[in-house]
Amino acid sequence: MATFGGACRRAPEGPNGAYLDPRVSGEDWNRLFESEQRQIFVERHRIMQLAAVEPGARVADVGAGTGVFTTLLSDAVGRQGIVYAEEVMLKFSAFIAAKAAHEGRTNVFSVAGTETGIGLPPGSIDLAFLCYVYHHFYRPAEMLALIRRALKRGGKMFLVDIRRHPTL
Repeated sequence: MATFGGACRRAPEGPNGAYLDPRVSGEDWNRLFESEQRQIFVERHRIMQLAAVEPGARVADVGAGTGVFTTLLSDAVGRQGIVYAEEVMLKFSAFIAAKAAHEGRTNVFSVAGTETGIGLPPGSIDLAFLCYVYHHFYRPAEMLALIRRALKRGGKMFLVDIRRHPTL
């Protein structure tokens, strides 16, 4: 009797499982994220208007994905501001860094986060921008505490998300 361990693979679990598939590149995900079929992408300019990002601000794009909002935030803060594109998926961080370098966005810094932290020091940002990422948090209370710690005194958090329905 033969056993083939790699023949049948379980689907990755959790809200971030799909992103772990090594066969799907950052470029592939970017095509999905920047699709006119995706409501967040269609509403991106309205979302930015509501976020009221100020020129010169230091902003953390928490859960930046492939940088849909990172680019818009970079434009909004201008050359005097900084955008920290925080992401736990290394292929997304690499995609954002390459895109920023290609576009000459010297105010964008790719930051590797973890499931429980955004990788930024206390009091380092004016705005924590979270768009369509909260439902991906494994430990939301811990993440929110560290986001709060990273905010400067008087800093703000802007959050847009969906209600995640339990899997049936």
